[in-house]
Amino acid sequence: MSTRALAVFAFAQLALGAAGCMHASDVEIRNPIATRSIDPNRIVKPHDFSERQRGLPPGTMTDMAELVSVDEKRVCVALALKELDPIDLATVEAKLTSPKSDPVEDPQVWPEQPTVQTFSGLVPIRRQVGYETYCASYYSGVCTNWQTRPTYVVSWEPGPVNVYSTGARMCFANRGVAAADTPQITLELRLRRGGIEANRTSGWGLFAGMTKKVVFRWGFGVGKPQG
Repeated sequence: MSTRALAVFAFAQLALGAAGCMHASDVEIRNPIATRSIDPNRIVKPHDFSERQRGLPPGTMTDMAELVSVDEKRVCVALALKELDPIDLATVEAKLTSPKSDPVEDPQVWPEQPTVQTFSGLVPIRRQVGYETYCASYYSGVCTNWQTRPTYVVSWEPGPVNVYSTGARMCFANRGVAAADTPQITLELRLRRGGIEANRTSGWGLFAGMTKKVVFRWGFGVGKPQG
């Protein structure tokens, strides 16, 4: 490899490393600690795949987060999460991070009364189509117990689809995660998928039992400290 090629490669590696330190922000606002105010900052996360899969109107399943209070003591966020199963915010794993501080977890949560809307969409219908024979146990590489079980297929047909909306106010202790020189803060939410819909391989996508992850990022790159 030539000297120039090595230099280009080294520069590319440095650029990738720097990019990995901080992801692109969903929205850029003035630093709330520096300005003592909060600019409009609502972040909306679409779920186009789930909407298309279930035949729902665009925007039906969008998640939303908005900074509502930021000071030296705590950081508070308003949330509105939508899914095909009810969301229990008491079980959510929430983490607030910034590039210059340790993560902050265990927020206080004030949930709102969940709501549900029913739409005309697509529902999964599970039907038995036959049987298959399989080996239930082996010994020394030889099957010793053959059994039979039914086989199924899932088809998508018109039907009612429930969309659950859960809102909450979530506050984290500000242990240095938001300061006057903080360039960005990130809220990461993880919720366990479950419920009737998930068991039918439909509600939270096609992967029942997996984890729903939503990430919101606010950049503080606009404006400078005042005073």
